[in-house]
Amino acid sequence: MRNKEERAALIRQRTAELKAEEARKKYRIKMGLLGGGCTAVCLAILIELAAILPQAAVRFQGNMAIHPSGTATMLTDSGVLGYVMMGILSFFLGVCVTVLLHVLHRREQRRKKESGQDE
Repeated sequence: MRNKEERAALIRQRTAELKAEEARKKYRIKMGLLGGGCTAVCLAILIELAAILPQAAVRFQGNMAIHPSGTATMLTDSGVLGYVMMGILSFFLGVCVTVLLHVLHRREQRRKKESGQDE
């Protein structure tokens, strides 16, 4: 049988484990919200830029020339502006994908770490 000191030590150890587990859960929730929030903001910016794109193209378009080359100049008459718009949209899409992949990678690392501790 265990004496009082041993039982008190086991209770303190279990309490510390429960607190650590609760802290890990809170951290997961915070990081999930942060990752989801960042992804939502990036997607909102991307959608807003996509909505503004036709209006900007009409404003900067000088004449209605046909562009058979299939480059970014088909967005506007100015080749530079078309490439700038495509670059901005591509950048925000890259940010969204990077945030998503980072979150998935961290989640997988956490799962491996937790499964390694349980075994």
